[in-house]
Amino acid sequence: MRKGFTVAALALGLAVVATGCSSNNNNSASSPSSSASGNENAGAKVVKMAINNTWKPFGFVDDKDELTGYNIDVLKAADEKIPEYKFEFEGVDQSAVFVGVDTGKDALGAGSFFKSPEREEKYLFPDENYGNIVLYLAVKSDNTEINSLDDLVGKKLVPLMPNTSNYNVIKDYNDAHPDKQIKLETIDNVTTADALKWVNSGRYDAFLVPGMTYFDTQKDLKLDLKLTDVIKKNPIYFVLNKSETDLKAKLDAALKDLKADGTLSEISQKWMGEDIFKE
Repeated sequence: MRKGFTVAALALGLAVVATGCSSNNNNSASSPSSSASGNENAGAKVVKMAINNTWKPFGFVDDKDELTGYNIDVLKAADEKIPEYKFEFEGVDQSAVFVGVDTGKDALGAGSFFKSPEREEKYLFPDENYGNIVLYLAVKSDNTEINSLDDLVGKKLVPLMPNTSNYNVIKDYNDAHPDKQIKLETIDNVTTADALKWVNSGRYDAFLVPGMTYFDTQKDLKLDLKLTDVIKKNPIYFVLNKSETDLKAKLDAALKDLKADGTLSEISQKWMGEDIFKE
């Protein structure tokens, strides 16, 4: 059963940076916002969902004050396949996503989350991921020496913010290669635009970056850079309150169908500039 959606957003000007997911630095200001699905089934159960609206293109408030992004489009597509439920969305910052799911105020939280043993103790995760954070190395277009993490040994990598997925990829590599270390420097904050400019100028040799962040930033900068082969692909998941077992089962079935019919690939092309499900 297809359902229409209307979106209305209220911007309250709370600026928050998304953490714990990826090092995308093109975040918009956090603005609590809401939207609801127009479910034609009068008996559908209304479930509230908290959406991180501080991380473009996954979730953000656009110039029309509407809550939008990859997470919203995926959930809308899933809701079309689940007539028993009517999804209502609220845009919040990253920490508030977890609070809403913890307390049961929200049945589901969307913030491009990775699975971890600690999170799996607290939350219900679908079996099906709804996307991937695909990491590449951005290098100068004429660079023929760097195409993998092994090639970074002895090279200059743009400093990374600690406790991000990018940082952890390099840390894990160094832990596994004690005799073949990549120089890992940290920085409190760096925008993707600045990091790419540093590589373009020759100040650094490479920057570890999610593909969708690179493509979005390059639309404006158009620097003389390229991406290497895929360095790492991290699956991302919705998180649900532990009590939402029925919603989890129906969401898993919907996501599986949306992958099979190509809908999720189309949505990722729209927002990420690439098919993040491509093997």
